[in-house]
Amino acid sequence: MNDLNYKAARLALHALRSFLNGWSFHLVHPDDKQPDVSNWALISDFPTEIRQRPELGLQNEGRLANMEVACHRTDCLRIKSQAVFSMFRIIGDPRPDQGFQPGPVIAAKGRDTAVGGGLCQISTAIFNAALLAGCDILEQHNHSKDIWGEGRFLPLGKDAAYVFARWDLKFRNPFSSDLVLRMRVDRKRMSLKCQLWSPAAQPSQVLIRHTTLEEIPALQANGTKGWVVLTERIV
Repeated sequence: MNDLNYKAARLALHALRSFLNGWSFHLVHPDDKQPDVSNWALISDFPTEIRQRPELGLQNEGRLANMEVACHRTDCLRIKSQAVFSMFRIIGDPRPDQGFQPGPVIAAKGRDTAVGGGLCQISTAIFNAALLAGCDILEQHNHSKDIWGEGRFLPLGKDAAYVFARWDLKFRNPFSSDLVLRMRVDRKRMSLKCQLWSPAAQPSQVLIRHTTLEEIPALQANGTKGWVVLTERIV
């Protein structure tokens, strides 16, 4: 099966799953924007560092550019009550004609290069902001390898991989009011900020706790070990 047929088959399975769960009737539209949240309440704020890794060379710039394109698409996105956010629908297939550049990705064999590399930091930031806001997480996937080890930019259990036609990030707005997603890359501070805003403050507090339950030894010499991690949300 070639790559196009593989993507088509995977997308068909995702579409069927969304239809059976009723999500496809409530997907957020990419053009539904709410630029002004000056009178709204901040309900979650998730900043992350953007690390310039020397071993990536010029891919560092490609990664940054891809994150900026993704921020342009997601910033000010309005998520209506009971609506479902999907990276597949908002970001889509990262292609050069969409402004995406080659960047680093984590593949089964380890670090690789692909157009759109770096988008996983976008999906990770959105996942954590949605988790902190108390949204319903409908789909999320951890990376298949922990290639950075102790140099990872977030603790185990906080990441959310994005691979078009394979791994999506979906969450639902469970509140009676709309939410607005704000995204920004700050090149000067080398940081990414993801926020969710609401017309009214939410009457709850959220605590996220990650616990490493088990370390799985590498299957071969110089291989990558694995982990079993429990992520808990206390509201």
